[in-house]
Amino acid sequence: MFEMFCPGFINTPQNSLGLFAGCVYSYQTLIAGVLAILAAYFAARPVWKQVKDTSLQTMINQRETISERVNEAIDRFQRVKNEMDETLQALMHATWDPAGEPIAIDDNTAYGLHMSVAGKLNWYLETLRDTEAHEIEVAKARLREAREELGNTLDTAYWPASHSQSDEDYSFTDQEWEDVQEKARHAKSEAADKASTFASSWRALVEVQSDWVKKSRQKISALDDVITAS
Repeated sequence: MFEMFCPGFINTPQNSLGLFAGCVYSYQTLIAGVLAILAAYFAARPVWKQVKDTSLQTMINQRETISERVNEAIDRFQRVKNEMDETLQALMHATWDPAGEPIAIDDNTAYGLHMSVAGKLNWYLETLRDTEAHEIEVAKARLREAREELGNTLDTAYWPASHSQSDEDYSFTDQEWEDVQEKARHAKSEAADKASTFASSWRALVEVQSDWVKKSRQKISALDDVITAS
């Protein structure tokens, strides 16, 4: 019977030692393979542990990096919000009445608003350009465009009041000067819509910023779960 499972038993003494030697002879390739697998397993255990420890440390570092980035973004955006709140309040109050109707601003109002809007948040929109998440940078770009359009409209609105028809650097004909004044009148009426676009762009940026913070905190929470379970 043993010969069926251990053919090598035929050529060995018919005892326990012979049985062992015969079976070893019959399955020596399989036994060698198993031993090789076991050797590889025990040899790889320290490497697997090192890989696991490295992976864990990488997750910890990633978690700390995201957390630090989120905290910095929140602090920075609070500063931006503080600057924008006062500016938007004055801007919307000057260009829209309590009933929600647009107001055609005068020269002095156009000048004052232009001084408060021109270059607003340059440190955030220009100096820190391309330093944040893609979706935030897209929203910042739209706010920057809305700010420039509003600034140009306000500048056009009061420009004739702060300049003469002729100067050492330029000279307008009567028709050209009338065109300049007409553009100014149109800009004074158009300022309300430009102000609304500026305000809408700001609200969109606030929403995108809030959504990014929420998603980043979810990533941190997920990493915390994995790190705790490790």
